[in-house]
Amino acid sequence: MTTSTVRRLTNRYVAPRPGRLVSCEEHDGLPDPACTPGATDPRVTETTIDSTICVSGYTKRVRPPTRVTTPIKREQMRAYDLTGQLSA
Repeated sequence: MTTSTVRRLTNRYVAPRPGRLVSCEEHDGLPDPACTPGATDPRVTETTIDSTICVSGYTKRVRPPTRVTTPIKREQMRAYDLTGQLSA
């Protein structure tokens, strides 16, 4: 993944401002949307699914590197008052 690709992909993620997360709660087993906004890939639609997410290697091409995702995971775990492994 090139630096420009990483920059473009990581700009899609809308992270809460640092220090803003005080407490987050699950709602019916789903993340609190105010704390975990997530991101979508506009290239994935019902008509493009076979050529986007159903292609081997899609995740590897679009997922930001762990140096980007690990701090986000740690912040989210603190906000949800979760302990344990990041992979859990």
